[in-house]
Amino acid sequence: MNFYKMKWVCLIITGVVLIAGITGMFINGVKLDIQFRGGAILSYSYEGDINDNEVESIAKEILNRELSVYKTENELSNTQNVVLNIAGNEGLEFTVQENLLKSLKEKFPENNIEKNESRVVEPYIGRQALIKGGIAILISFALMLIYIWIRFRKIDSLSLGVCTIITLMHDLIIVFIAYLVMGIPINDSFIAVILTILGYSINDKIVIFDRIRENSKLLPVETPIEDLVNKSINQSLTRSLFTDGTTVVAAIAILGFATAYGITSIRNFSLPLLVGLVAGAYSSLFLCGPLWTMWRKVAEKRTKKK
Repeated sequence: MNFYKMKWVCLIITGVVLIAGITGMFINGVKLDIQFRGGAILSYSYEGDINDNEVESIAKEILNRELSVYKTENELSNTQNVVLNIAGNEGLEFTVQENLLKSLKEKFPENNIEKNESRVVEPYIGRQALIKGGIAILISFALMLIYIWIRFRKIDSLSLGVCTIITLMHDLIIVFIAYLVMGIPINDSFIAVILTILGYSINDKIVIFDRIRENSKLLPVETPIEDLVNKSINQSLTRSLFTDGTTVVAAIAILGFATAYGITSIRNFSLPLLVGLVAGAYSSLFLCGPLWTMWRKVAEKRTKKK
């Protein structure tokens, strides 16, 4: 495959997706979960089995607020609980809580639902987690640049590092857009998804860089830079597809399990993760190498002019 020849098509597709996602962000806004926004937590005990998606639907209809639902189980006391994380700047009035409990009992009359606790959550801890997560991402970028600079200094490591950071930012933005499009509130799992995608994406790119470095020694000096990059990406293609494909299959299995059993928290983690894995593989094959080739060709033209 001639990856360099397809560069403009890929860049146009990427640009359209990013512009549409950013536009949607300004139109619809960003949904923040309770960890980052504050709000209330309601916990209910129950018997048997209930569908947390139905619980979420009932709660949204009554409360008219953004919320997430997950189930827990205490093996020591042998009790099952369904927990509602309700985002907002205030708690819930007693009458509203009673109406919600009444509706849940009417919907699940055989499950013996009872309220365990109700508490207000301040967004301070969530903000600290978000800040520290952002710092972790910046540190990872810095360490990647240092690693690339040391490892690939013989093939213009500066431009390679810059192109890598640009395409990694592309992956992160795509994951962020996935959260917006799917209506998933930004919560603590967002940081986990971002760091996971960074790890997989940089691994893909390093493998291709290694092939470029090795081929630069094996191929004749007069070999055009686009031929060098195309050959290296094609040699890494099978390995990248197998590695990413295996991970994607695992993510699909997790997503299917979470969807089948109505586990919202796992579904809201695995779905953006799946999108991020595909975006990382795409940027490694179709964006990073061609961008670096364009950089090098411009640099070569300037050198010839001088």
